[in-house]
Amino acid sequence: MLRVQLYFGDGVLIGTGTCILGNIKIGDGAKIGAGSVVIKEVPPRTTVVGNPAKLVGGKNNPIKLDKIPSHTMDHIAPSTIEA
Repeated sequence: MLRVQLYFGDGVLIGTGTCILGNIKIGDGAKIGAGSVVIKEVPPRTTVVGNPAKLVGGKNNPIKLDKIPSHTMDHIAPSTIEA
């Protein structure tokens, strides 16, 4: 019988459809994006996304706000929006 040990720290956020493969430790306050495939340890207070999951944010690797897509529709010209 195969045994897998997972460790989840306090305040961990895991997105829908995430796969965690193997004996993995997820540190306190870590965030894992939806649909990510985690194959190695996630350090505390960091964010990982993708397949395989890669570090995109944290204390030593902060996310730059200009690289985060906007949640508004400001990028669409008014002439392309029809009622």
